[in-house]
Amino acid sequence: MVRAVEAAGAGLWEWDLDSGVIKVSARLAAMLGLSPDISQIDAARFFNCIHSDDIPLFKVALGEALRNEGPFVHEFRAAQDGDGTLRWLSYQGQVLELGEDGIATVLAGLCLDVTDRRLAQGAYDLLTRELSHRMKNLFSVVSSLVNMTSEGRPEALGFVSAFQARLNTLAAAHELLIRAEWQAIPLESLVEKALSPLGVWGRVDLSNNRIMLGTHDAQTVVLVLHELATNAIKYGALSNGTGRVELCFSARTPSDEGPALVMKWTEHGGPPVEAPGARGFGVRLIERLTKRQASGEAVLDWKPEGLRCCIELPLTSAA
Repeated sequence: MVRAVEAAGAGLWEWDLDSGVIKVSARLAAMLGLSPDISQIDAARFFNCIHSDDIPLFKVALGEALRNEGPFVHEFRAAQDGDGTLRWLSYQGQVLELGEDGIATVLAGLCLDVTDRRLAQGAYDLLTRELSHRMKNLFSVVSSLVNMTSEGRPEALGFVSAFQARLNTLAAAHELLIRAEWQAIPLESLVEKALSPLGVWGRVDLSNNRIMLGTHDAQTVVLVLHELATNAIKYGALSNGTGRVELCFSARTPSDEGPALVMKWTEHGGPPVEAPGARGFGVRLIERLTKRQASGEAVLDWKPEGLRCCIELPLTSAA
């Protein structure tokens, strides 16, 4: 069994906490920069193999595992190679024996060399930071170009204000996605990011069932929310001091289709509402985002007591 484990690239260890002696396999000894002939070391020598900056966290993780009698998993740098490069090792173990007083006496497990994964993660993190920086610069450049183009044109101020608000909303969504490393993000965080800058987050009653959204879906939802909220601030329930919005999200998976996100925006407590004589840009944008870009459906119903909007979006990714 030992040979099979080491053939898979793992080292084995067993730590007698009473004596402080750690039994190590030949593979683990090599990982720690020791001679493969060494079969056991004391705790002091083991900690000498660990990078000094990583020892405090290793001891914290070890102490927690011993107190909880749970699994021990921790990564640290050790064993300099001939070229001076540190190797990343992952220690994984479990308490095997308890003393008469119920305190752990033996801890054992295996060790894996995870250097390649750590290096790949480092490169990925660097790329993500660079992407974040470039995206922020791009949004800033677009914003500056719009402002410069509109200089000396008072008639363009309304357009510039609306465009900048939409751009800022999209930039805020991108910031959330970057922080989440372009993975799924909580829908509640996205809604708050879209509505807080407009000053109406506290007047929206949200029900979302802890839905997570992927990159493409998040960008669509945040822009749709911005348009609905802007319209409500100008003409609907959020145009006075008492109106509110009920915002409900649910996920469904029909038998003959893929997963879909259903969003219901219901306004109440605002001034009487009338259907517009012509479809404004906001309505056209919502329809374009849902129907053309996301292959979804948007239904807007201007009832006298408040706008009701129901949108169904096929999800490209969800959790």
